Amino acid sequence: MPRLATPDDAEAIARLAARTFPLACPPTTTQEDIEAHISGELNVERFREQMATATFLVVDAGDGEVCGYAMIATEPPPIDHDWRNPAELRRIYVDADQHGQGVAASLMRMSLELAAQAGHDWLWLGTNMDNARALRFYGKSGFRIVGERTF
Repeated sequence: MPRLATPDDAEAIARLAARTFPLACPPTTTQEDIEAHISGELNVERFREQMATATFLVVDAGDGEVCGYAMIATEPPPIDHDWRNPAELRRIYVDADQHGQGVAASLMRMSLELAAQAGHDWLWLGTNMDNARALRFYGKSGFRIVGERTF
């Protein structure tokens, strides 16, 4: 069951991010670029900084580890839109051995609930168009493609 994360979870989130980010990368992404993104953006300090302005959810895995996390941010989307108060599901990652076990679905449900409770009229996200697993999951969760951007 997901719970709201605290800054004390930042180290476990960073470890999970390092394990799971490569799974979402396009096949053409170099190992060097993956490692640079992990060290520059998916580190403990960045997660603690982001927790000051974004909402993080985690699913505990025991022994101080987490097996899933989601991040909801409120920066405006990089596409033209007419949404009054959108939020972004910036990250939703789950350990590979937990795929199909309901972890991602529970994170998605809680993310949607929190966004609605906060008065957001849209929850948007970005994903790699080659990530068929993610696209299926987001489609089942009610998302649809409304634009494109380059990561």
